Amino acid sequence: MQVYVSRQISLPAEDLWRHLSDFSGVARFHPFVETADQLSASNEGVGARRKCNFYDGKSVVERVIEWEPGWRLKVELSEMNLPVKWALAEMSLSSINDHETEASISMVFQPKFGLLGALMGVLMMKPMMRKIFSQVLHGLEHHARTGEVIGKGGAPVVKDGLAPA
Repeated sequence: MQVYVSRQISLPAEDLWRHLSDFSGVARFHPFVETADQLSASNEGVGARRKCNFYDGKSVVERVIEWEPGWRLKVELSEMNLPVKWALAEMSLSSINDHETEASISMVFQPKFGLLGALMGVLMMKPMMRKIFSQVLHGLEHHARTGEVIGKGGAPVVKDGLAPA
């Protein structure tokens, strides 16, 4: 199964890549990742690994298998407590002009549980992933534009009892 979401963002691709290339910094803009642990010596490039710890207590280990600086990274998901046998995800950026970028997330995956899983994949998982990926791209845009850390549900994190400016 495959899911694809894109968003036009009014920022240069370089501004967005700065945040995507900080591989273990994903929790700064991902509204479902509470923390991310760097598992490899390098935080960027092929072989970089992280463990994403989600707000709901689930987690997934991701390893970069393709890295094209400035515009694309592809990860293999493993060690996940999700109803998925395997998955590959890709985030990419494409400059529209000096101030506009098309950002996209795609995922190819195989659900667990055979025919029932395939049905669940079509009816529930794909729509849910589309919604999540849209929120991730929105979080990336907001974080890149403001520097604010995105928390649970996509809201900027409140520090010291003060709402972000």
